[in-house]
Order: sequence, then structure tokens, then C-alpha cells
Amino acid sequence: MAILVGALLSWVVTLNRDLAVASAVAFLFGELANSIDSILFLQVAFGGLDFIEGQIIGKLWTTVFAVVLLLAVRRWVILRYSRPADEPTVPEIA
Repeated sequence: MAILVGALLSWVVTLNRDLAVASAVAFLFGELANSIDSILFLQVAFGGLDFIEGQIIGKLWTTVFAVVLLLAVRRWVILRYSRPADEPTVPEIA
């Protein structure tokens, strides 16, 4: 569903429709590869798909953790390295 929403947003905001379609196709196949990866791993490692729920939940939690971590790092970097509002962006020539 997220891929579909992203594809529709790309279609709306870009002037290059081929780029929007290419992006959607790439994301779709990337997600299919993740699914195939999980299925193949479980089949080869355990001989079945009994643990597919755990695989999905594990990937979900890993993604949530990564997003939270990246947002925290981004916020820290912005707070640490941003200029005060009254600081000029271009040095004054005396």
C-alpha cells in the first residue's frame, strides 16, 4: 500500500512521468525481493514457512528502530550544527 501511495505522489509532483513509473517499479520489485528473501531463508533454514510471522515482525521492528535512530541523529545534527536565526548567512564585507 505504501508503494502505491508513493507512486501516486511521485506521479502527481513530478513532471517526468517515466521517472515516476520507474521509481514505482523499482520499489515494487525491491519489496518483492524482500519477500522472496524471507521465504527462501525460512524454507532453506527450517524447511518451511512456520516462522514467517516472526520474520515479518522482526523486519518491522528493525525498520522502526532504524527510523527512530535516524530521526534522532538527524535532529541532533540539526540542533548541533544549525546557525542561530540572527547569524548572517553571508559574511559582511567591511
